[in-house]
Amino acid sequence: MNEMKETSKVICIDPKNIEKSKIISVVSYLKEGKVVAFPTDTVYGLGADIEDEMAVRRIFYIKNRSFNKPLMLLISNIDEVSKLAKDISSSIYKLINKYWPGPLTIILKARRKIFGITSDDQKIALRVPDSKIALTLIKEFGKPITAPSANLSGEENLITAEEVKKELGDKVDLIVDGGQCKHRKPSTIIDLSCAKPILLREGSISFMDIMSVYEG
Repeated sequence: MNEMKETSKVICIDPKNIEKSKIISVVSYLKEGKVVAFPTDTVYGLGADIEDEMAVRRIFYIKNRSFNKPLMLLISNIDEVSKLAKDISSSIYKLINKYWPGPLTIILKARRKIFGITSDDQKIALRVPDSKIALTLIKEFGKPITAPSANLSGEENLITAEEVKKELGDKVDLIVDGGQCKHRKPSTIIDLSCAKPILLREGSISFMDIMSVYEG
């Protein structure tokens, strides 16, 4: 069992001194349809090319996750929101300008259907992470990447590469070791596709704080 767990390749990246050659190496895995575990500002996530259906499917299998639970996406900047979502109000922009980059995931109406990413009712979950490694990776890749938590569904969130190695063993193709995640708990998730925000998960940011900005 231990031998199996050691077969996942690991690349160590210092978030204070990011080597571009290492980022390029990680991007090559994504372009080849591989699944990569990497650090965000909240927890470690599982990254794949959203245009590669087989890679996206693998994430569901790795996590033992139901296909009824779409994967969230990480984007590199606020400008990307309008390319993926629609009906974005000024109140929504107030929120993302306040909390992005940061631990807030928002759910909006999707512009197009993406396998494993958009829900049956055409919604999409987006976030700009406050993580130099994650942001550099997304920018170098040139498009959004998936980022569900790098754990088995229903299990504890993982905040170090060592924890990812122990739980997922050799199920992922690459683990990016960027140290311990800053917030050490998941992002807050709110559904903004309806008339009023709906809290789906309270994480690093309180719903009360979110509403004060949204309604302010």
